[in-house]
Formats: sequence, C-alpha cells, structure tokens
Amino acid sequence: MSPLEAKIFSKYRCTHTYSNKSQLLEMNLRVLPKSCRICKDVVPKENEGMLFMLVRYKKSLEKIAMGLLSFMPQEKDVKRLMETIQTYEQEDNWQLYLWKKDEEYVGIVGILAQDHVATIQHITVVPSYRGEGCAIDMLKQLLKTGQFTEIKANDETAPFIQKCLPNLEDCDCR
Repeated sequence: MSPLEAKIFSKYRCTHTYSNKSQLLEMNLRVLPKSCRICKDVVPKENEGMLFMLVRYKKSLEKIAMGLLSFMPQEKDVKRLMETIQTYEQEDNWQLYLWKKDEEYVGIVGILAQDHVATIQHITVVPSYRGEGCAIDMLKQLLKTGQFTEIKANDETAPFIQKCLPNLEDCDCR
C-alpha cells in the first residue's frame, strides 16, 4: 500500500485523517471507526464503516479509469478516451487518481501537476454517487497529500471547480 493509498479521508465532521500504514495497522483499522480516534467526532450513520481513498492510476485499472472518464462530456468517443489514458500513462506531470469507496471505484480526477499546483483536467463521479460530495472529497484529499498547495481548473472543468472552491477554502487541507 502506497502512502497515498494508506490515507483515509473520513466522513467525520472533523478533518482528521489517518495518514500512514503503521497508524492504520496500529489502530487495527479495516473499516472507518464509528468515531474519530483523535477528537471523538461521530461519523454520520450513512457513512459508518466505509473506507474512502484516492488511488493512483496504474495500468491494471485502465478499463475502470476509461469507464469513469467516459462520464465526462468531452470523453464520449473511444478514440479520444484512449488518447487521454495514453497521455496520463506517458506524461510524468499528468496524474490520474481514482476515488474508491469501500471496494468500489466511484470517481476519478486527472490533473496536470506543475510547481505544486494541480490543474484539474478531468473530474467525474459515477451518476448514482453524484450530490454526495465525492468530487469535493477527492479535491480535499489531493490537497491533503501535501504535493499541491493550489487547485486550478482548465477551461473544460472550470464551471464545476468554481463551485467546489468555496468548500475547499473552508477546509484545513493544506
């Protein structure tokens, strides 16, 4: 498990995370506890026992990533999808992350990383999970990795990212 995969973004009202594998093992966490072990904040009932994590794209997740990217309006064409995936595989500063809820991949975010700034190229969530804050959670988790100090949008993602930015400013992710 990579350090990024070991991070769990909990659905507590607080913003604490369990940030490394040894901390998770030490607490014997297989699922999200009913309350935060740091401040004892209680997890809302609908999120009890769920694991949330950002997983870096790898070739074995190609079909899942393509399926998730196909929810983006500009990525409906298979040829365009293949080119997009190829860009994320070949360009070092293009990074793709999948959002995993329990054992299911429910979202994806693709970024262009430059000088600690993540420019969002792609972001989408499975339709049945829309409206639950998954996209905002993905962006918060990106900031919590410590790799990025700022999140920006490209022309295609700007309308959506502009709606998310006020929620990101309220969190202590950085």
